[in-house]
Amino acid sequence: MKQLTSFKNKKISKANELLSDVQGDLLEIKLEIDKGNSSEFGIKVRRSENGEEETLIYYDYENSMYSIDRNKSSLDPDVRKGIQGDVMELDGENLKLHIYLDRSMVEAYANNYKSLTSRVYPTRSDALGLELWSEKGEVTIKSMEVWELGSAYGETVPAYWPDPKEAPESINLPNHDFQTGDLTGWITEGDAFTGEHITDRYDWGWSGPFKQAHTDIDVNHYHYWGFHPDQGGDGATGVMKSQNFILGGNGQMDFLVAGGNIPDQLYVALVRASDDEYLMKATGHNSEQYRRVRWDASRFIGEDLYLKVVDQATGDWGHINLDNVNVPVDPSTPFDVTGLEEKQDEEQGKGKGKGNEKPGKRKGISGMTKGVSSKQNIKLEN
Repeated sequence: MKQLTSFKNKKISKANELLSDVQGDLLEIKLEIDKGNSSEFGIKVRRSENGEEETLIYYDYENSMYSIDRNKSSLDPDVRKGIQGDVMELDGENLKLHIYLDRSMVEAYANNYKSLTSRVYPTRSDALGLELWSEKGEVTIKSMEVWELGSAYGETVPAYWPDPKEAPESINLPNHDFQTGDLTGWITEGDAFTGEHITDRYDWGWSGPFKQAHTDIDVNHYHYWGFHPDQGGDGATGVMKSQNFILGGNGQMDFLVAGGNIPDQLYVALVRASDDEYLMKATGHNSEQYRRVRWDASRFIGEDLYLKVVDQATGDWGHINLDNVNVPVDPSTPFDVTGLEEKQDEEQGKGKGKGNEKPGKRKGISGMTKGVSSKQNIKLEN
């Protein structure tokens, strides 16, 4: 192994200077912390240059919580995120962390007492950096060492990253992630598409996960669930349309869809506004769990279009689910966004009001893990 850095008795600002050139996704990290008067200390791993992606391993001294925050681990909306951890009493000892980064694997051991094990999936090739962090006070890094790990099977093979592709500037549809918690910005008719159908539930019952999108713009993870027992259940019907838009960018569209597989009665369609011709179409797959549909609509760039979501089914699986609709819209498109910004800000505030007001800390998957006993390895969902 190659040692990348080693130092003792440094304040965070100086320590971060010494870490500025230390990068990697195959690292062993050892550090000991004197908390001083700080309330929290953490280390950000797999961090991109400007912090667009990062995973925070931290200790909350006030609540004796040892946790990992994966809310910014990946820009991929389909990657599960959240904050998980457990109570760990230090009993007057300094915090001592021993961390292994092995590509997507993160293993973080604290004081030979507790460990966190997780997978992280950054999308950026520069998500390789390290940064130390504290809250409400200054800490002293008593010691820190970083080593570069090698492969156990011979030569280390570099991680593969596809070449980034530049796309023309574009904007999103209004309320494209249902981040307002309702259907503001969408045009609806019938009883299948109401504000009551927008939910932040993670499962539909019996612990079956929807696996809705996790994005910065929708901190509450709202999505449209087409089945609502108080709104007609599977018997409800209706149509929901986006506002008209001029397709821009690279023409690549994607969205999450679930629900019934009844193509002639339940579907999402891309429609030309001038003649209402259906250009592309997708339906569910008889499951509440989302799958991502991707459309190459580049041949329609510059045309006036709209999205149409239809529910005309009334029997079993007579509903459709939708989330995270991503359409590259030409910035010249005029939209009616009345009330959108206010509602979006209100919902962002609700997310922050659930104990996630710190930078990089947003609504988690299942909150903190409770009741985990003494020495234990906490394994987290992918």
